[in-house]
Amino acid sequence: MYFKLGLNLIFLTLESEAIVSISEKTKVSMLADVDDAHINITENQEKVIRSKYIKDDPNVEIWLRRVVRNIALAELIYHPKFHKKIFEGVKHTLEKIDTGDGKFSNLCLIHKDMSEYNERTQNFNKFMSNLYELVAEDEKAHSIVNETEKKFYDMLSKWKFLPNSPTLMNAGRRLQQLSACYVLPIEDSIEGWMKAATDAAIIHKTGGGTGFAASRVRSSGAMVGSTRGIATGPMSPFMIINATTEQIKQGGQRRGANMGILSVYHPNIREFIEFKKPQGQLENFNISVALDENFMNKVEQDGEIELVDPHSKEIMAREKAKDIFDLMAENFKIAKPTKYATKLMTEFAWRLAKIQGFITFSSPTITKETARTSHKILKYSNSKFKDKFNYEFISVNESIKYICEKL
Repeated sequence: MYFKLGLNLIFLTLESEAIVSISEKTKVSMLADVDDAHINITENQEKVIRSKYIKDDPNVEIWLRRVVRNIALAELIYHPKFHKKIFEGVKHTLEKIDTGDGKFSNLCLIHKDMSEYNERTQNFNKFMSNLYELVAEDEKAHSIVNETEKKFYDMLSKWKFLPNSPTLMNAGRRLQQLSACYVLPIEDSIEGWMKAATDAAIIHKTGGGTGFAASRVRSSGAMVGSTRGIATGPMSPFMIINATTEQIKQGGQRRGANMGILSVYHPNIREFIEFKKPQGQLENFNISVALDENFMNKVEQDGEIELVDPHSKEIMAREKAKDIFDLMAENFKIAKPTKYATKLMTEFAWRLAKIQGFITFSSPTITKETARTSHKILKYSNSKFKDKFNYEFISVNESIKYICEKL
């Protein structure tokens, strides 16, 4: 679990009986500066907000103030003079991270190497309690937080900006789980599949969503050495996670959501692309194909790609890249009403721009290669599907061309 100079990157913390309570003085201080101005909302807005976010808060104003105070606490971490109080009684490690060009960033690891759940929970809640008490007791700390809080509150109260749902649900509450999306690995084993399903259920419970790549799972029909049986392929862990998700509501408010990803070079890529075609199949998942510039070059050249089993490294088949790309486009059309197909194709291209090279999952940094790949996707899409979808990808394509020139 870690944060990088901010509370929004704090990893999963679950409810426990062993929680360090925040003093009544801190709670009063937390609500003392609420602006009396009433926030105007529509009847529909009020219905949604009250059913999902406000919970035990008396009104919209108090709810938003709770959120902004909690997020504004992160400002204190930028001031070393407060670190003694912030980390008092908190097990932590401070590290310097080289960000390149001789520049360094501070990274604070909360309860590093602590394996016991209750111990981690107590440690984290002590950290949060210290932050709230510091604001309540230190005039300078209160001033710093209050300045940020007012700016943030102004944006939220006028609906100019809203953070993600987990932040609106959990900021300042016991869970303190602010992240909307988590990436979980799927290993090539039954044990790995079940661990992924368990981790996903816990994350969904707190309001987060999960993303999975099954590209390391051996293809269907491959031999399983330990049992001498036959592998069922990468769709099996997705089905297990889908069934688990069906029983869990995100944050107790909504059904869990997942993203499933498979490499375009996986032998089961056709099955994956068409898996959601039957009504109700894998309905708790969105799915995406991970591809790279090499694949798009093959599409343009009408060339073939090799489908390689990730376990044996054996070439299982060869496919025309255009056929695979066209299959993706066709299934976007089938999965949603036609009027949404072009929007989905565009979103698909932008997602691909965020995949670095051929790393299974990575930070959303657009590199030259990924920008070129997206440019080629849109160029091919425009020529191939302009008449079919009655839409041109030119404006997005020009933006990506500009990115390519600037990188």
